[in-house]
Parts: sequence; C-alpha cells; structure tokens
Amino acid sequence: KTDTMGAVHFILFLSVFAATNGKSMKLAETPGPRLTINPFQDDGSSPRAAEEMDLQETKIVGGVAMEEFEWPFMVMLEIFLPKLQGFMQMCGGTILDELTVLTAAHCLYGFEQFEYRVRAGVYNQSVEGRFEQRRNVTERRLHLEYSGGSPYDNDIAILKLGSPLQLEDGVTEKVQLNRDSACPQDCAICTVGGWGRTTEGGIPSELPLKVDLPIVNSEECDVPYVEFVGPNSIGPGKVCAGEEVDGESACQGDSGGPVMSNCNGVMEQVGIVSYGIGCARAEYPNVYARVSYYTDWIKDNRV
Repeated sequence: KTDTMGAVHFILFLSVFAATNGKSMKLAETPGPRLTINPFQDDGSSPRAAEEMDLQETKIVGGVAMEEFEWPFMVMLEIFLPKLQGFMQMCGGTILDELTVLTAAHCLYGFEQFEYRVRAGVYNQSVEGRFEQRRNVTERRLHLEYSGGSPYDNDIAILKLGSPLQLEDGVTEKVQLNRDSACPQDCAICTVGGWGRTTEGGIPSELPLKVDLPIVNSEECDVPYVEFVGPNSIGPGKVCAGEEVDGESACQGDSGGPVMSNCNGVMEQVGIVSYGIGCARAEYPNVYARVSYYTDWIKDNRV
C-alpha cells in the first residue's frame, strides 16, 4: 500500500482546479491518495473516486446515449465556481423524493464553501430543456464515517433541496432503491449512467450515457486495489463491476450517479458510483457504494 501514489477516489486527494483564462486555480485540497476532480485535465495515472475530482467529471466510457427521460430519476449535480462565474457539472445523483437527492459523499467532501445546485429533467446538459427543473442545495448530509480517504468506505450522502421538485411520471420520478443484499449476484449485469467523460482524459458528454457491466466478485475486485487502498477494502458496503477487457466503464463525472440492476423483475438502484482507477481499465473494476447496505442510514437521513 502506498499512500503517496495517486488516488483511488474519483476524489481522494481532491485537488480541484478551475481553468480560467488559460490558468489553473487550486480551489481545494485534502490530504490522502490522489483522486482528481478536474473537468479540465486528467492524466489517468491514479485511481479516481468515481469522479476524480480535479473538478473532473466522471463519465461513461464506451457507452451509448440514453433516450430522453430514459432514467427520469437521475439528476445532475453542479458546483458554482466563482472564478468562472457559473455552475459546472460535477456529479450525478438520484431522486428519493421531492426534496431529497442521493449522491456520493466524495462529491461534497472538502467543498463546504461552495454552492451546489441540482438539475432534474435535464437531457442535453448544454441546453435548459422545457422539462428541466433547477433547485439549490440547502443541506448536505454526508455519512459521518466517510473520511475522504482510504479505504473510501461509506461514500454516500443526501442532499436537501431549497424547494420541492415537481414530480411527473416519465419525466421526473423517484428512484426505486434496492434493499436486498443478495442482489445483484456475481456476474449479473448492472447498468451505470451519467454525463461523465467519454474517454479517459477526454471531455464530458453532452447527453447522458449508459453502459452495461457485469458484477465482479468482491474478493476478485479487492486484489488490484491492495496497492492503493490496502487488503480487504471491498467490504459489504461496496459492490464492483467491470469488463474483462478494456473498453467500457464509468469515468470522471459519473460519480454519485446510479448503478441499476434487475432485482426480482424490477430495475432498482443497487449502487452509487464511487471510485476506480483510470477509465475502462479491465484490471481495475469500478467500485460502488452498495445501496442495500445503507438502507437504514438512508431512511434516517432523508427526513
């Protein structure tokens, strides 16, 4: 295990840079393995917390564009950057109810001084659609045992909105959460979605993308991360997925977004995009917070 090597969270070392007028401005930094969140640059050399935060968004690599409203429960989380005088896409999330959104803790950790907002009903992120709703985030509830560093456990958070979303079937809906720890099983197919980068080191996608990935056994998933996170880091609160060959994966910008799977005939959210190394690298499955493990925490913190 080498703490000095790059990060494993799309946010671990959390160095945030905003490119303004051709320059880079360091916005925030927390110690630990380097995970970048830089929407402007990424060398792909270190593990990323689903959202390598050098304000770097996690994106879907090798995926296909979603149809509009295909996942009406998925939202975009944006952060306001004073130097840019505007909001920038940072992570994803899902709607729990009119005033509550579920996302990853690493999307918020270390950015207490920044303003966030949620965009629901959005399709093309460069255009404000006629069904889009924007809401300011007024409260952030990170898991108290999330530390922002290795082993990146408890990467889950809840956002409270300043005013309620107007929910409408097929346009803006609540997500169906999985509560069964037996689902998904090893080798089952899950689907990851988001507006993250389309290639490692590339630019964010205008449209939401999705990719199907097989669930990877926890013991098998643990092996490649020993060097970065230490042994036995893939506990009951995590679930992994990835291809056996390079090509498809979640990448920066997809952090905090949903991982969906068919559980007993119903598409449910089984995970929250958390961390990985590079994008679409077969030797490093993506790691997600397992939703069913946090059933009680979600219930207690959504009210």
